[in-house]
Amino acid sequence: MKSNKNVAGKASNDVIIDYASGDKIMNQCLQPLIDILKKEHCKDKNLPFTDEIALNLDDVEKLKKTGVNGSKMMNTVDMVIGLYKNRLLMVEIKLDCKSVKDIPKDICDKISHSRDLLIENPKFVTFEKKIPVLIKNDNFEQNKRRLKNYLMGKNKDIEPYTVNGFYSTFF
Repeated sequence: MKSNKNVAGKASNDVIIDYASGDKIMNQCLQPLIDILKKEHCKDKNLPFTDEIALNLDDVEKLKKTGVNGSKMMNTVDMVIGLYKNRLLMVEIKLDCKSVKDIPKDICDKISHSRDLLIENPKFVTFEKKIPVLIKNDNFEQNKRRLKNYLMGKNKDIEPYTVNGFYSTFF
């Protein structure tokens, strides 16, 4: 990871590692960010990520629900990264989505459940207000406008990014 010497709004492996250490299951679900992107159908060949770490929140939810009778799996955002100034950034990855029209259906519930899950950790710090949604490069500007229109009135903090745009903004 390039050096971001405590720049507010920039990613920090230390923040997410320290946060996850407060919960045994979360600690097990720290993964290279590039691996999470690939699991979420990222087909970009030249990803800019190298040693960035993220919390795979889908895996956290699966492990927390394993063996709990009558417990229903809830949808969560895909990953969480740590930002300097001890903030958590929730990230939804929709790289395999055929139409951005499908994204708003459950995103607000995902965000809500993710917040509940993250607050349970005794090392909880605070959330970054912005919530990136990673979408395909194809027709990005058009899809960004469409997604913002679909989400109008639901959650104005959701911000569409390409994978490379996400990297240049937060890393």
